Amino acid sequence: MIGSRTPESSRSTSRSKKTETIIGQINTTQEILRSTLVDIANRDEKLDVLKQKSDSLKDAGLKFSEVSIKVRKDMSKKNTNMTIILIIVAILIIAAIVVPIVLKFMGKI
Repeated sequence: MIGSRTPESSRSTSRSKKTETIIGQINTTQEILRSTLVDIANRDEKLDVLKQKSDSLKDAGLKFSEVSIKVRKDMSKKNTNMTIILIIVAILIIAAIVVPIVLKFMGKI
């Protein structure tokens, strides 16, 4: 009989389809694993870049802190110097006004 299948050929076809299904699932799983490994490698690269940027920001923060302390000290010195100069100028102006008045009252002018 042509076209009739024997139970053995039917089983063989059934097993063949199951095998193809399993192989397809294995291939899909392999692709997923490859994709996951690529993602992990990319993540590691991104983490390395992020760590470098973090270290760079940390160093910049420390440098900023050092510079800001130096600037604060310098500005404090300038402020102190300016205060001293203003006090001396104020004393000279007061002396220029008061001394002639005192001398006039003492009759020396």
